[in-house]
Amino acid sequence: MSGRVAAASCRAASCRAALRGLAVLVLLLGACAQPAEERADANAAAESATLGTRLTVKVAGGTVAAVTEATSTSLAKLRVRAQSLDVRIDLSDLGCAPRTVEITVTHLAPSGLKYSFRPLLDALPPEVTAAEGALGGLLDFRADPHDAERTPVDAERAFETSPGIAPDVRRFWVTLDRGRRQVRIDALPPAAVPAEVGACVTLDADAAGPLGQAALVARLRLRQPLPAAGHRFAVFGNVASHLGTLDAMMASINTRQPAFVVISGDLTANGTPSEMAAAIDRLDRTLTMPWYATVGDRDVSSDLQGTLVRYLGRTQFVLDAGATRVLVLDSADASLSSRGHSQLEDWLADAPLWWAGDDPPATRVVITHVPPFDPQGARNLGFHQRLEAGRVLAALHRADVAWLITSQVPAFSVETVAGVPMVNGGGGGAPLNDSSRGHFWVEVAVAGDCVAPGDVADTADACGGCAAGSRCVADVAECGPCVTVTPIYF
Repeated sequence: MSGRVAAASCRAASCRAALRGLAVLVLLLGACAQPAEERADANAAAESATLGTRLTVKVAGGTVAAVTEATSTSLAKLRVRAQSLDVRIDLSDLGCAPRTVEITVTHLAPSGLKYSFRPLLDALPPEVTAAEGALGGLLDFRADPHDAERTPVDAERAFETSPGIAPDVRRFWVTLDRGRRQVRIDALPPAAVPAEVGACVTLDADAAGPLGQAALVARLRLRQPLPAAGHRFAVFGNVASHLGTLDAMMASINTRQPAFVVISGDLTANGTPSEMAAAIDRLDRTLTMPWYATVGDRDVSSDLQGTLVRYLGRTQFVLDAGATRVLVLDSADASLSSRGHSQLEDWLADAPLWWAGDDPPATRVVITHVPPFDPQGARNLGFHQRLEAGRVLAALHRADVAWLITSQVPAFSVETVAGVPMVNGGGGGAPLNDSSRGHFWVEVAVAGDCVAPGDVADTADACGGCAAGSRCVADVAECGPCVTVTPIYF
């Protein structure tokens, strides 16, 4: 009996030791995964901010980079970093007195921008809500195609921004007067804020109803139209703090003048703030078009981790550019965060991003640093988990993604992985697998005559009608891709 008890006690002790070891392993794995989740949380937090009592902002197509809340003696200030060609800023005011917000937007196109705004109330009249419900959605009562659940109080109007600022920076001042249901935008600081009009008494009265008690929303739009004939954009990564190579690459990019640039990770060699600051300073001073960036494994290996969103904006983001939706994924930890997977699925869908009523682009291009699978098989240059890598590729394949562009591998090559065309494009500065042709960046050309989802094929054209996501190449009378990629050596 004593032997069996001793044996049982020994097995129990072994089990406890094994459980302790498993717990340590789980904690270690959790610690490895934690940075990606932290960046995902920081990305989400950078979508909105509080500017004062009952005064908030939400940004799409950009990042809330800095905020100074309003006080009794100073205006609220907001700085937004653009991460798309179409930035939306929603100021929402539930306060009483008129208030002014100074807004600065950086990393915009140096010219050709269009600015518009519209004041709305963040509610619908009761009769509209009741009628829509009674008719089961058979009639559309919306007065604004982009905000079905809001009531416009004025027409969409253009506005101007402050002159004399750097070419990629715009500044303007927005005054919200909830009592009068008015929004005003000035290109220079207003001489005086409008006098109070007793908004609290007027708007909180029972007789005012839901609309009277609703927030006043100033919806702002800053966008860069693209040529109807098509456009090009640049992608590069794996710079690894080789600043001389970065300078030469930027000169090459400026010569070809793409619409914008996407950096796919590893601007730095060791992930230090000084390295990141040096690279960003060069990019801001040199590139003559907007640039947006995600991170690579080198960038998250040091004390940059908690400040990456402040330096670069959101590390996972999306933008629509002509016929293509560009998805930029944060795979710096050789995986995606749980929020990252959800965003990937949402962005791959055929739905508008933040302007309801707009037609979705015909094609998808996905840009990230780490490829799902190591193309060479033995250098640990892919995702840590094969199941996750397969999950990502399956999602891209289902969405018929035109290209997956990565930069972990220091070479240029094109292959098809699980039905997804993939470009290995890490030619931005780090030592190359084959240095015979030198460093390079990837030019992505987007056609302007791409067949969009839902379009009826034109059987009268030279190709006899092409499917969605393709285009007719009249010279050869064949349907061709909407998006092509080319390495540009320098």
